[in-house]
Amino acid sequence: MKHIENIVIGEPLVTPETLLAFNTYDWNNNEKELTEFDTERFIPKLLVKHGLMSSTSEVKRNRPDLWRTLDKIDCEEIKIGKKRLFIVIGK
Repeated sequence: MKHIENIVIGEPLVTPETLLAFNTYDWNNNEKELTEFDTERFIPKLLVKHGLMSSTSEVKRNRPDLWRTLDKIDCEEIKIGKKRLFIVIGK
C-alpha cells in the first residue's frame, strides 16, 4: 500500500502545491508523490479507500468524530494514530 499524507478532494480554489508544499521543488520531489486526488467526501469511505482504516464500521466505533461529510471548502488535518493526514476540500 502506498503511503499518503495528503488528499485533495474536488477542485481547490488554489493549487495544492501552494497549500501542501514550501515551494515548487518540495512539491515535485516530496509532496506530489504523497498526495492523492479524489472526489469522495464522506470521511469513513475516504479513509477505507486509501487504506488508512480497515472498514467504515471501524471508523464509527473508534472515531465517531470522523463520521461526517466534508461539504465546505476547507483544509483540514486529521490525526489517525501517529499519522497526520491533510485533506484539502475544493468545489
